[in-house]
Amino acid sequence: MSSFIRLSFFPIAIAFTWISFSALNLKGTDGNIDLLQAGTSVLYERFDNNPIHCGANPDIKDCIDSALESSRDKIVLFGNSQLHAVNDISEDSELIALRLHKKLIEEDEYAFTISYGNANFEEINWAFQEIYSNMEIKRIYIACVFDDMREVGLRPEMLEKNNGKKPNLNSDLKNNFLKEISFQDISEEALKTFFTDSPAWNTRYELKYQINVNLRALRNKVFGITPETKRKVLTYAYERNLGFLRDTLNTASQNGIEVIVYIAPILQDSDIPYDEEEYLKYKREIESLARMHNALFLNYESLVPNDAWGLKQSTQLDSSLEKDYMHFTEAGHIILTSELLKSSINK
Repeated sequence: MSSFIRLSFFPIAIAFTWISFSALNLKGTDGNIDLLQAGTSVLYERFDNNPIHCGANPDIKDCIDSALESSRDKIVLFGNSQLHAVNDISEDSELIALRLHKKLIEEDEYAFTISYGNANFEEINWAFQEIYSNMEIKRIYIACVFDDMREVGLRPEMLEKNNGKKPNLNSDLKNNFLKEISFQDISEEALKTFFTDSPAWNTRYELKYQINVNLRALRNKVFGITPETKRKVLTYAYERNLGFLRDTLNTASQNGIEVIVYIAPILQDSDIPYDEEEYLKYKREIESLARMHNALFLNYESLVPNDAWGLKQSTQLDSSLEKDYMHFTEAGHIILTSELLKSSINK
């Protein structure tokens, strides 16, 4: 199928899916157990009924307010959906946020987690600044995910808190960025741009998710994108993200905040969906930035064994489950928690 024909199908697919899902009477959701997808569940956890894991829902302010009530030293873990998602969930599953919190209470530390789906370093920097402006922080952990280096900018709720202010972008850099975008990148940006400001997108959380999942499935079917499809670096987005990570590390270093930076685990049972040379370069640059700012660097990419991962909903418009390179089972959360506890600085 030619590129032109494929592109012509995409607007039709968007319109059809939008109309179909807008007609559904979907119940509201708090974004916890019943979201992500078949095989994968979302869990933002609480301890003694206090929120200790926030992001899209509950809001970051809930975790800040809860932490301010404690006199213990504040510890924060930042990352993407790997921290709030789990495969093969059970009724008593505990993810990294709750496990870290419970363990560090024994050390007279109060740990909480902030995670957003596909969180880029600009968003992590924003969350760090929100917390730092409200309290003293003893230590932070930052999960580094190569795939999220392709994401740019802040999400709407963050911009709203910033009074709608957006960073100025160099026009030459933006032009170079556009030249690099593939069909996959165009379609992802279209989903984000088309729905972000619509009432349904902003007020009906479950509808937003269901539309997003189904549109991505249509996109993947049209363009032949699978979990194994190699994600290419987008230079402008990549460099922008490194800049925000640098800013976070610099602020932490200047204010005596301990920092642990780690390469996030990824399923290792076959070729990972990254260009090998680009991924190696990324890991070297993350390590260099960490050492430059006196942060501890750890590579956890192969930390979680293959049998601790799971399957997720298909990205190809069918009912089968497929490999999940990003989210593991509760066993993976136990392993990652244990290693982060071992890594704590000045213990």
